[in-house]
Order: sequence, then structure tokens, then C-alpha cells
Amino acid sequence: MSTTYKTPMLQQYQSLKEQYPDCLLFFRLGDFYELFGDDAKIGSEVLHLTLTSRNKGSDGRIPMCGVPFHASENYVARLVKAGYKVAICEQMTAAGKGLVEREVIRVVTAGTLLRDEALTEAGSQFILTLVIEPKLVAGAAADLSTGQFMAFSFPGPPEQIIPLLLSHFSPREVVIPRAVYDNSDYTSLLRRERNVNITCAHDWLIYIKDAETILKNHFHVESLDSFGLTKKPEAIKGAAALLGYLKYTQKGNVEHITSISEFHLSGHLVLDPITLRHLEVIRTAEGTTDGSLFGTINKTVTASGQRLLQDWLLHPVTKKKEIELRHQAITELVSRNELVAKSREELAHLSDVERLVARLSVGLGSPRDLRRLADTLSHYKDRVLPLFSGVKSRRLQDMTTPIHPDLMSWITQAQAILFEEAKPTLDEGYIFKEGFNEELDTLRLLTSGNRSWLADFEAQERRRTGIPKLKVVFSRAFGYAIEITNSFKDKAPPDYVPRQTLVNAGRYTCQSLVEYERKALSAMDTMIALEKTLFAEEVEKVVQLSQKISDTAYAIASLDVLTNFAHIASLYKYSKPNITERVGIEITAGRHPVIEQLHHESFVANDTELKPNKSFQLITGPNMAGKSTYIRQVALIVLLAHTGCFVPAESAEIGITDRIFTRIGAHDNLREAQSTFMVEMLETAHILHNATERSLVILDEVGRGTSPEDGFSLAWAIAESLASDNRGLILFATHFHDLKDIANTHSRVFNSHLAVAVDNEDLIFLRKVTDGPAVDSYGIVVAEKAGIPKAIIARAKELSYGSSSPTEQIPEMSLRGTKSRGNPDRDAPLAMTNQMALLSVEQKPSEIEAKLKQLNLNNMTPIEALNILNELQKNLR
Repeated sequence: MSTTYKTPMLQQYQSLKEQYPDCLLFFRLGDFYELFGDDAKIGSEVLHLTLTSRNKGSDGRIPMCGVPFHASENYVARLVKAGYKVAICEQMTAAGKGLVEREVIRVVTAGTLLRDEALTEAGSQFILTLVIEPKLVAGAAADLSTGQFMAFSFPGPPEQIIPLLLSHFSPREVVIPRAVYDNSDYTSLLRRERNVNITCAHDWLIYIKDAETILKNHFHVESLDSFGLTKKPEAIKGAAALLGYLKYTQKGNVEHITSISEFHLSGHLVLDPITLRHLEVIRTAEGTTDGSLFGTINKTVTASGQRLLQDWLLHPVTKKKEIELRHQAITELVSRNELVAKSREELAHLSDVERLVARLSVGLGSPRDLRRLADTLSHYKDRVLPLFSGVKSRRLQDMTTPIHPDLMSWITQAQAILFEEAKPTLDEGYIFKEGFNEELDTLRLLTSGNRSWLADFEAQERRRTGIPKLKVVFSRAFGYAIEITNSFKDKAPPDYVPRQTLVNAGRYTCQSLVEYERKALSAMDTMIALEKTLFAEEVEKVVQLSQKISDTAYAIASLDVLTNFAHIASLYKYSKPNITERVGIEITAGRHPVIEQLHHESFVANDTELKPNKSFQLITGPNMAGKSTYIRQVALIVLLAHTGCFVPAESAEIGITDRIFTRIGAHDNLREAQSTFMVEMLETAHILHNATERSLVILDEVGRGTSPEDGFSLAWAIAESLASDNRGLILFATHFHDLKDIANTHSRVFNSHLAVAVDNEDLIFLRKVTDGPAVDSYGIVVAEKAGIPKAIIARAKELSYGSSSPTEQIPEMSLRGTKSRGNPDRDAPLAMTNQMALLSVEQKPSEIEAKLKQLNLNNMTPIEALNILNELQKNLR
């Protein structure tokens, strides 16, 4: 800081600010947190506060702004959301003579924000540390709000691994060393994640200097072998750096982090950021959960259940045994609707155990938090666990074991000593019930007003003054006072000193009352200090029990998710999939889990069969026919099966899948200066390089972002490569109909299409996947249904199949780009040859016209119409 202050208080401020140069310093002054200098300018702009100044004598006028102490969390959260870190500087001694002592009690960052309102979103709040080398990415991840802590080490190029980590954890903050922070290649990779804050850890080298010892001391172990980190030094360094950073921000209060686990991608079906976005697993393209897979199946009733459900969707498992254990639990629950309904009703009464423990552990918890924790655990013990007595499935048995005796003992004690209506802050006192602590009871007797002394004093003063309605009152602002109505104020004796003037009365004090007040208020301060000490002792008990509480919290979340799965299985008529080690997918009457809820009355189910010898389904059909819906629903059914959920289908057999890859839709990346087509090709290249025989690959309209000629050539070559190189189970939707001919040379490829019917030039989408290729895309018909002006439609028809020469109507490049690739001898544009068959009936031979005129379309089913259309087409050929 360039400014040098002269007054003691501002010198104190400057000294603390120099210790936290990258933070905005919230400096406690009485009932406000004040910001000074440049911090004040930032605070006034972000928080829309009035920027004032303070005249401090020789220091002149200093810019400042402030926020009320009791409302500070909201302001801190807004600053953190804007990308700033905030150091909270608290008064450590009472105001009096001399300079008040102050200390920074915590640093609030994007990854360590524990304010209740900031934690209402489903999902975890991870903070990451990354150790990045040319062929390795290691580090650690933690959720301070729950105590979850993991370390990882992955060999491979950072440009592939970092996006997977960001996708997996969705971190609020990433902490990196200076060398990584200064590398623009690495930071650009990190900044692709929109909501991540990047922090340069200035003390990184200090944290990792003796990393293994730091971890062993914190977790109270002799070796890191049990954590699986022994031969992963970079992961150990990243974990030590993260633990050090958390202790720095929380001033050491992270004892609720009681274990560290190794995170690895094996054992999980990998969903990269592209796939999560295309399938709208957690959020839609608009950024909301409504309309996403998560939003559709999330009927959980607890906050921890919501987080676990999101975690299961982001990290589906590939261990057959684990999936089957979940399926067994859901099968039992589906057969016991009353158990599901009653348990969900009782679970809904539970508070967020993990985050209550976290707030208490880092020093932000209140008496109300402590009482809520005890009541929640008690309710779970008394009202939830008995419901699951006698369950048969192993997973339900594992999740409903009795609470540990030590934790049971604490619950009983806490409920016995804490007031039911606990206070929201420590400064109000009255945390513990009478009889818990003798000294506290004595002090409370004094602070309660010592009713007998006050009553005697009031009666004495009435007799002495002759004022019958004189009374002794108390207010927080003015303390104790003698209140006399205005009609008797002339009788106030000379030793009464005026204290407060009211509309109809005056308030006074006297020497006896002043002495009593001093004694009573001193007792109040002593009482609150004692209660804070006793409260800290109870919190320490919680910290000591945090691992046992964490086990119970996970059981609560698991029961919530499993009963949620059972609930939606009954509600949406989902069925249990059969999980197999074989490669393949077989789905009978599958549905899209999201769209069927939006259009459930009209949704058309479809079958899917992919197996090693028929693993490439090439799907054609018009726009709006349902190609994209179909391929997405297959991917979502596979994903749901791997989470342990039942699936929207009559039946399904799903082979264990290692990854789901997607290439769908058109979007650009302006921040990386990438065009729509470049993004398409990057995503496709990613698939070609990484898909395995156990991967599910869905591609939609590959090659549509460039010229028809180039696009078709690329689509053909890509499809051919996927078909010949055994790159997984493929669903390939396209408008390049001549790609159907790939099936003639590649046995794995088979054609199908989304059926349509044409009635008086009106296109009817049947939404049914049917064997064989499509005849046409019906682009002009679809455009007409979309409301394109009639004049434009007419002109399009004229250009497509008008009486004049196509070469006179259509630019040469467009004509060349639309020639048939499957049959070089066909020179007319594809649109012309295909749409003439349906829309230019008057140009067909008279015998076909006669047959068409004889048809009674009103009494014909769509399938019958398709059969007749097929017969007419054969005649034309």
C-alpha cells in the first residue's frame, strides 16, 4: 500500500491490509465493517454504496464506505461473486481506552463461501488445487461445506485432463502456483469454465515443502498408504497445498475434514463437458435445471440428497455389482409404496447435516445450528430408521445401520441442555437450559433483573416520591430507568437524573439504580462470555464426532436418492434395466425421460438394438421428425442405467459403457475465436481419438457447418472410419441420405429412418424409427409448416423442381454441392429428384395420378399410406 497513515487506528488498518494485499479488508468499527482507500472505491461500485470520506486529522480525508455488521454476509457474498476475496477483520477486545485489538478471523473466497444462501443450489461447492506438468495433471479437490476431500493424479496431456476435471467437479475456485498462473496456455484452459475463479497461491512452496508430514499430521496417521497416495507425490503436494490454503482462509478451523480419498476416473462412465452440455444432464442450454435430466428426475426431499443425485448423474458407475445393488434396493422399494411415501415424508423434516457440521467446525455456526443438528439426527434415529426395519436388500441394510453409540449419547445430551428455540447468534445468550451449569445459573439470576430487588426498589420509590404509577423499566438502548408519566413529572425528586424523554412520560435514573445496572450488565457480559465458552466445548464434541456424523449424513442422502428413484420409477413407469458385461444396447419401447414429461400423451416410444456385429445405426429423416430426440434418449437411458436408476423403457439390456460421446447441434466459441464448424470438427476429432469399443457415440448432422460438397465428403469419411475401426456403438443421424450406401460395404452399419406420411402435401411426423433409409428430407415442406411466407415457398419449389433448367435457376456451386454422391449418374439436385416424387404430382405418368386419385386418405392408416407410397416409388423406378 502506497499510503502511509499516521493515526493509530489507520496504522492498524494498514498493517492488516499489507498482510492480505489481494483481499478487500472488512475492518470492524463498532456495528459496521468499513472499507478504506481503494477497497472502499471497489466496494462502493460493486455494492452500490455511497462513497464517503473520513477526516483523520493529519491523514486528511480518506475514502470509505461501510456495511452493517449484522447484514455483512450478504455483502460479502456479492463481492465474492464479483470475483473478489474478502478478509474479515474482527474486534478482539471491547471498546474502551486505547486502541481496540483487531485480527483477521477468516478469508472468504469463491470456494470457501459458507453463507446459507450461497449453498442453496443443488450440487457440491468444490475448490481445486492443480499441479500441471506437460504430461501430468495432479492435485486435490475439497468441498469445505461438507468436509469432502480428494486427491488425484492423471498422466496425460493437460488439454484433455483439465476439461474432464472441471466437468467432474464444477469448481467455484481453482488454486494454482505462480508458474501455472503465469502460463497463458493453462489459464486459458481453466477460463473456459465460466464460473471458476482462479487464485494464485503465494504460499504454494511453503505448503508443499513437507507435504506428506502436513497430511499425516492433519489426518492423524502414520502413513498415507491407506489413502492410496504413497506413489503419487504430485497428488500429495496438491493435497497439502489445498489443505494449507483452507487453513489459511479459515484460520485453522477445518477439523471437519477427517479423511482423504483418491479420486480416479476408472470405475465411472466418463461424461466430458461437451456431452454434459449436449445431453443437458444437469442444466439446459439456457443454464437452468428446469428441463434438464436432473430437473426432471429430481424429486429428492433433502439438500444432501439433491447433491448426491447430481453427483451420481455426473459420475455414473461402471461396476456391475454396485449398479445391481442400487437396482435391488429400488426393486424392493418399488414394491413397498407405503414405505417410500412415509420415509420421504420423514426425510423432508431433516436439515442439511453436512453443512451444519461444516459451519460449526469453521466457527460460523450458531446455537440454532447446533440445536438443529441434534434435532435432525434425533429425528432420523427415531422416525426414519425404524421405517426400514426388516428390509431385505443389502444396500438398504447398509444405509440403515444404527447410529454409533457415541453419537447417540451426544444427541441425547445436546437436546437435554440446549434450548428448543435456540438463538441465531451467540451474543444474545440463553443458549443452555437451567441446571446445565451452576455458575451460568447464578449469572442468569442477576441478568434476569433480580425481580425481587427491582420490585422492592420500585415500591420504595413509589412511597418516597408519592407517585403511584412510577415503574422501573429496561431497554437495550438505555438500560434500566425509572419511568414517570408527564402528569407526575413535577414530583420527581432532585436526585433523579433525566435519561430519556417519551411522548407521555420521562425516564430517569439515580445512584442506586446506576450501581445495580453496572452490576447486572457486568453479569450479562460475564454470562455471554461463559456461554460462548460452553458453546465452543459443545462444538468441539461435534468436531470429534464429525466422521461418525458424516457417515450418517451419507446414509440420509443415499436413502433420499434411492427412495427418489423408486418414486419416479412408479410415477413415470420406469423399468429395471439388465446390466451386462457384454458390449451392446437393447432397448424395447424406449422414451426420452425429459421430453416425454413435456409431451407425455403424444410421445412415441422406439426400440434400439446395437451389438458388436450391428453397432452402427445410420438414421435419416426430415427435420422435426425426431432424429435428435431418438439418439439423445438412447444416451440418457444408458446414463440412467449406470447411475442405478430404472429407465424409461418397457425393457432394457445395457452393456457396461466406459464413455458417452456426443456431437450435436451448431454453436460457436467466440471467446476462443472458434467458428461453428471449427467447434463441430474439434468435437468430432475428440471422439475419433478417444472412443473405444465400449463407448456410446451419438452424432447429429456431422458436416453441416460447411459447403454441401465438403460436408458430405467429411461426413462419409468420418462415418466410414467409425464403422471400420470398431469405435464403439454409434448412432449417426444425418441429412446426407446417400450415406446409406456405407451399409453396402461395412457390415456393422445398418440404415433406419424416422417415418413420415404425406397427406395432400401435408407432412405428418410419425416419430417412429423404421428400418431402411429415408426417401427425402422434405425441407421445403417443413419450412412451409414453420410459417415461411408463401411467396418464398413457391420460389423454393420453382428452384427445386421447376420447368426451366435447374442450372439456370440455381448457382453452379449450390448445384454441384447437392448432386447425389451415391449414384454419380444422377445429375439433378437431390432436392429436385426427391421432392418431385411427392409435390409435383401433376408431372407424373397418368397411371400413377389415377391411383392417387382413387385413394381414400380419410380411411387410411399412416402405415397403409407408407406402403402405397413405397409401391408407387417402385413403379417410378
